[in-house]
Amino acid sequence: MTARCGWLGAVVVALLLLAAGPVAADMTVADFVRYEKEAGGRLKGAEALPTDEVAYLEGILAGMAWGNYHMILRRDPPLFCVPGYLVVSADMAIPMIRAYIRKNLGEEAAAESQVPLVMVLIDSMKATFPCKNGAWIYGGRRTVD
Repeated sequence: MTARCGWLGAVVVALLLLAAGPVAADMTVADFVRYEKEAGGRLKGAEALPTDEVAYLEGILAGMAWGNYHMILRRDPPLFCVPGYLVVSADMAIPMIRAYIRKNLGEEAAAESQVPLVMVLIDSMKATFPCKNGAWIYGGRRTVD
């Protein structure tokens, strides 16, 4: 009985692993450029991306926002200062990423770049939403270093 349960258990585990599908890797700059080309040269929004890539971008953006908030709570300078209660979505991030790639990498280098897109996203958020004059908000009160 034990041998049969062991064999049956192994089959069940194998079937579950097959059903799970592949694990997605980090989206790279080259992936972003490829999606742009597939969309006719310019992504108009997140709807042109595969669903898993939209979920990836939304997850990265949420993690960045929470990480930034955590830095503020610890009274550390944040990486970027999004105005008011603005929540940056994947649709908003796409033009920022595109502008950063064109300005700093160039199309040819970007098409081959295996740099994780999150690195470009962090820099594009810092460029788009800079913390002016070292000022940011602590508990509803603007503080300056």
